[in-house]
Amino acid sequence: MKQSLRINRLISAIKVFLLVIFLITWTSAHTQSRNVSGTVTDSETKETLPGATIQIKGTTSGTTSDINGKYTVQVSGSSAVFRVSFIGYEDKEIVVENQTVINIQLVTKKTMLEQVVVVGYGTQKRSDVTGATVNLKGAELSKQPVLTATQAMQGKVSGVQIISSGSPGSAPQLRIRGTSTLLGGTHVLYVVDGVLTDDITNVNTADIVDMNILKDASSSAIYGSRGANGVVIITTKKGSSTSGKLNITYNASFGSRSASNLVKMANADEY
Repeated sequence: MKQSLRINRLISAIKVFLLVIFLITWTSAHTQSRNVSGTVTDSETKETLPGATIQIKGTTSGTTSDINGKYTVQVSGSSAVFRVSFIGYEDKEIVVENQTVINIQLVTKKTMLEQVVVVGYGTQKRSDVTGATVNLKGAELSKQPVLTATQAMQGKVSGVQIISSGSPGSAPQLRIRGTSTLLGGTHVLYVVDGVLTDDITNVNTADIVDMNILKDASSSAIYGSRGANGVVIITTKKGSSTSGKLNITYNASFGSRSASNLVKMANADEY
């Protein structure tokens, strides 16, 4: 009886000893350090990303990818998690497990931009410049039987005065924001298909696609002092074809002027 009890105690001691050996072996196996390497690339272009940050989550350990996008990180155990980040890309987390080579592909961030308006050398929100820029379509301007595009703008744009002297052949004058300077003149700057000019009497109203009037100082800042009195940007039509066929559009109009009441002048005898 005593002998069997001793045998049972010996068996139990052996089991405990083997369990301790197993735990020590398992712990050392999982805490053993190893190097994990790989390459960081763009998921779409497949180009390497130098300078990407690879950090072990929850620690301060990590590294950055070299000029070829390659990296090497020393990790312990299989529960480590890589947190990869790069400017302009979505952050990514990767569970290392028992891997020794991990190639990482990052996805470009998708940002939702609000409607913006280009003003000079920068941009502003559309809501911030409401009323500062006005757009007129060429189809709306060409409806009126007028000689110049300036005359077609009358009554269509708030804050813009169109002054005509009434002289035959004279072009109306635009006043945006009133008279801003006494010495610098009052002429509005016209930009026709990228060409700066002070006169648009030679521009056919039917050829205009659209007209943008820049009334605030910030939107016309790119034009410097020439845009101090406002800027009118005009885009004209360009030749086009459909399925290789030439399309021609022709518009013609005719008009005449006569005095409604002539002043009675003295004849030779009366004079």
